[in-house]
Amino acid sequence: MGKPNRNRNAGHQWERDICIFFNKYSNLLPTVGSARNLSKFYDDNKVDIVTENMSEMDNMLLAIQAKTTTNTISYPKLLSVIRDRLKDPLRRDLIPIIFHRQTEAKGTRFYERDRFASLYLSDFMSIFTKMLAYKKGYELLNKYFDSIPEEDKKPVGEELENIGLL
Repeated sequence: MGKPNRNRNAGHQWERDICIFFNKYSNLLPTVGSARNLSKFYDDNKVDIVTENMSEMDNMLLAIQAKTTTNTISYPKLLSVIRDRLKDPLRRDLIPIIFHRQTEAKGTRFYERDRFASLYLSDFMSIFTKMLAYKKGYELLNKYFDSIPEEDKKPVGEELENIGLL
């Protein structure tokens, strides 16, 4: 197998691995797949992972670019390209993020060295502050759970368990 095929296959496998990860959480997120198969628009605009139903893309929240390389990536440049291309045509506030699988060559084989997720600091801070607010909301819900009418406790409890909060 030639190097171009190896590189392309490694990139496609990384996309599949990311989809498998996100699809484990189908109770929280829409089902995702590769933009190569689902959306020429997103694929052309540097987004590799998209929702299978394009109308649910806003629920995905992320514009994911998957990279598999042996070297470093120019994160600022790639993040900027993704954000610039998506902002104007779609008027969506998807967070551009790069999922980078770094590999290293040992002889004629490549081995995973590490995995990274890179995004703008402002986007991370937005995610982090929302996470803190949801944590506080969960604590508040726990505090007042006993005051929920008995007939509503079971469905509320099941929903919380379904999204991994119980």
